[in-house]
Amino acid sequence: YAAGERGFLIKTTDGGRNWNELPTTGTLNWLYGMTFTDNLNGFAVGLNETVIRTRDGGKSWKKVNASADKRFYGFSPIYRDISINGSTGCIVGQNGTIIISSDGGNTWKPSATFYSREIRELMELRSVCFVSPQRGYAAGELGNKILTTEDGGLNWTLRNTGISEWLRAV
Repeated sequence: YAAGERGFLIKTTDGGRNWNELPTTGTLNWLYGMTFTDNLNGFAVGLNETVIRTRDGGKSWKKVNASADKRFYGFSPIYRDISINGSTGCIVGQNGTIIISSDGGNTWKPSATFYSREIRELMELRSVCFVSPQRGYAAGELGNKILTTEDGGLNWTLRNTGISEWLRAV
């Protein structure tokens, strides 16, 4: 699968030799991140708090309610990436947005409420990866720091990596 502008999605079934455009996703918002838990079930995230889900391999998509807890200056944040491992799901994005699911993506709730407004306003999380249902990592506009969780995203710790380069992906 690959995603892009105006809710555009394409899919390959032959290892990338050929790509087919999928039917409408129901959104005109740009899509920035996606994940599939198996051949049929997947999610895509993007502009204006967009979260969409498929249960039939991308033939149809439905909007999922996953609202951010903050909308700075009245704007809905951009969701940049999504990761699901077991029943734990995590969406990250603009303004330090972290949204967690503990039921495989059926329901979502904000988890980044512990940051002050001044810090969150400047944060841009771009990438998230859960390596187990409990352990996850997030990176982005945090300089040389990385966010880690060991409790399924309920609590996050900002850690210094000891390097001078900025991190953009995990």
